[in-house]
Amino acid sequence: MSLSACEWVDFDGGDANSDLALAIAPARWLVVAPQEAWLAERTQAALAGLGALIDVSGRWVPVEIAPDSPALSAAAPLELYLRDRDVAALWMFDCPVLIVRCNGEIRLLVEASYAHSLRAMLARL
Repeated sequence: MSLSACEWVDFDGGDANSDLALAIAPARWLVVAPQEAWLAERTQAALAGLGALIDVSGRWVPVEIAPDSPALSAAAPLELYLRDRDVAALWMFDCPVLIVRCNGEIRLLVEASYAHSLRAMLARL
């Protein structure tokens, strides 16, 4: 299952104006399952030359993994990577992943082209 997602790049260094926006780089945000009103607002801002709205749907897929799984305890708790942030990017078993805190839950997202490899490695643990 892939997720509907967009990246917003703000040319003026502003923010993404969304509670669901995850800062993934300076002046760049990932918004998973964006609301229509937010998309319309960002589209207008992009047309005005204030930023770029990039559809990245399907790029990231969720991976179901228990917080106490051996894969995570072999490395470090996900909270350690996040600290006071809502998103952290790292490589797990040679796969690019995002650790995301959303609504008090921690989720693991992997780039779609690596999903099979990551799931196969987790199944072997």
